[in-house]
Amino acid sequence: INAEYGLLSAMSYKADVANHGLEAVEAVKKGKYDVILMDLHMPVMGGLEASEKILELGLPSAPFIIAVTADVVEGVQEQCKRVGMSGYISKPLEKVNMANLFLQLKSSGTIRNLWLT
Repeated sequence: INAEYGLLSAMSYKADVANHGLEAVEAVKKGKYDVILMDLHMPVMGGLEASEKILELGLPSAPFIIAVTADVVEGVQEQCKRVGMSGYISKPLEKVNMANLFLQLKSSGTIRNLWLT
């Protein structure tokens, strides 16, 4: 997470860090986030469940939730789509891939805040 946080800060994005999925859900209830990088494997509440709960909040402007995982198991991307995640990025995260992802989102005018889990 420190590397990703550093990269985002260097790219002038405001980012917060959650220690687990439940913390991410609670943060979204309290603040506005445009993009959430959601690790699929976390303590307390996993990324798939946290994503479902965030999207069920019915926010007027739902955040883009990008799955972050080292899983190479068949079907993981489909699970992410099924719960409503907007994208998927594999670990280890490479600076070029993250930069391209955020540049695409920024060019569409959707990024103001990010949430790293």
